[in-house]
Amino acid sequence: MFFRLKLLTLFNLFTYFTGCIAMRLLKEQIPVDVYRRFSKSSRSCRLLYPKFSMSKTKNSNFVFNASKILNYLLDHDVPYHILSISLFKKRFKNHLLHIQNLGLNGDHGWLPCNHDIFSNVSIS
Repeated sequence: MFFRLKLLTLFNLFTYFTGCIAMRLLKEQIPVDVYRRFSKSSRSCRLLYPKFSMSKTKNSNFVFNASKILNYLLDHDVPYHILSISLFKKRFKNHLLHIQNLGLNGDHGWLPCNHDIFSNVSIS
């Protein structure tokens, strides 16, 4: 059903909206207080991760998660810094749908890599 209707799973929806909101923040630089929390590398287009003392705080932080998602997308041919917002959203959703619909031959079950773009489970 998800494949036929091109629906994202809940985790992929979270990833999609986090990435889209962050991309819009970086493009429009509004609100300024949130925009200033993002740091770009001086040598590349990658975003630097904020420093945290506890991993529990880090994993629930919007700036950390958004930076992680946008850096991942840079490595997978969805460059947030040069695409328009609408094209970014389209390519990002297509990328997530592609990952979500990966499977093994004859197996229609879900794998960890179908829900988490940072999963270390891969299908060759």
